[in-house]
Amino acid sequence: MRRMGKLTVFAGFQICVLSMAGVLAGAPAFAQSEAIMEAESDRTQSLTSSAPTTASINTSADGLSKARLWFNEARRNFGSGFFNFATAPMKYTNLGGGQVFTYNYLSLEYRLGRQHKISFRPVFMYAFAGTDDRGFYRDESFQWGDAFINYTHYDLFNLPFDFDVISQLKVYAPTSNASRDRGMMTRIRPYFIASRVMAPRWSLNLHFQPDYYVNDRTAFVNDRGFINTNRHYGYEAFAEVNYRINRYFAAAGSFGHDQMWSHSSVVNGQSEFRNEELRADASVSVFYKGLISAVGLSQKHDVLRPRRGLRVFHDEETSYYVRSFYRF
Repeated sequence: MRRMGKLTVFAGFQICVLSMAGVLAGAPAFAQSEAIMEAESDRTQSLTSSAPTTASINTSADGLSKARLWFNEARRNFGSGFFNFATAPMKYTNLGGGQVFTYNYLSLEYRLGRQHKISFRPVFMYAFAGTDDRGFYRDESFQWGDAFINYTHYDLFNLPFDFDVISQLKVYAPTSNASRDRGMMTRIRPYFIASRVMAPRWSLNLHFQPDYYVNDRTAFVNDRGFINTNRHYGYEAFAEVNYRINRYFAAAGSFGHDQMWSHSSVVNGQSEFRNEELRADASVSVFYKGLISAVGLSQKHDVLRPRRGLRVFHDEETSYYVRSFYRF
């Protein structure tokens, strides 16, 4: 119960604080996905920072140099944020010993215009001691993840039926020990989200995220002495429906399909390996100023090598999670 307590306290603290505070009256529906969270936070920021630059015009008349004006404008374009994802396996959390794993990054951003920006994001991960989703006990640990550069465009193009497209491009560096041991040189992840308002309280988001690894080898030896092949390419695709309950809360549900192919390694006698999963999510989101937080359940079902029949939110395939994005 101690591990469940950590996740419950973390989620409960955010919900209680946000519910007690005043929330924006016109808050839109919020999805559980990281990219949608960030987009909503950015839209709020742009609304509050889009006032005319009267101060710059007036002070320039008083003799401020062009360099000083340029510096002030550049400073306004800088921003920062923090992302946190905490998850714990349902089965072992309910039994009182589930491991809480967190993925975190600091986002250092520069706005290139009203609709696009570029960010640098160093990543770190921390895990509390407990039982992971495979039933193994793990000690607490800290490790650096793969830092990445993220380019975002909020109005790349429009699709038929009034779908707007949000796009991202993530390029990773092998800053984690695991990626360096595997020989990863970089990882490239485009991301496209087609969004449409279906009704005053309903919206639909269609997500598609290809994933491509560039490696200097096709196979590596894992920490147990076995040969594994490196990931090569894959994708994540899912449809997400959002419902705004009121100005304080929103609910979201999604269903999707993921695949990942590995390299083959003739020298090591390894053929190409493919992993295929069905995924489902359900969450409740809360918004306050620069903070968006979602609490929910996430299930992944192995399609090619199932250990059990498909059942919605089976406790051995499902995890609890809290996902938050905070704009400084």
